[in-house]
Amino acid sequence: MTGWFQARQGKKLDDLVRLAWIYAALVGWRIASVAARLASLAAPLPTASVVSRLQ
Repeated sequence: MTGWFQARQGKKLDDLVRLAWIYAALVGWRIASVAARLASLAAPLPTASVVSRLQ
């Protein structure tokens, strides 16, 4: 009985770990896409300031 219970707990833990990894991957992908969008928006600003400084 105890072994079965431990096996159930292990399975539950595996499911939780799997869900946590999926959630972390989704959140990481979301953060990466937002960061990429912000970087693409902010990229022209420093280059423009560098160009104006060079002139």
